Amino acid sequence: MINVLSEKSCPGLLVAVLEAFEDMGLNVLEARVSCADSFHLQAVGGEVSSTIYVLLLLLYYYCMH
Repeated sequence: MINVLSEKSCPGLLVAVLEAFEDMGLNVLEARVSCADSFHLQAVGGEVSSTIYVLLLLLYYYCMH
């Protein structure tokens, strides 16, 4: 399971996360997303490597700058 949480939502973060999944060939089997006030994505996919966690950390900082 992959969890991404940011206390504030920012434009483009969801798209960036989904594009990263696609670029890495991750098959998302189920996902829940909330982008109202904060950003929360919870996804269940195939194999998850440490590379995905590093990428998600970078995407998180994308929202902060």
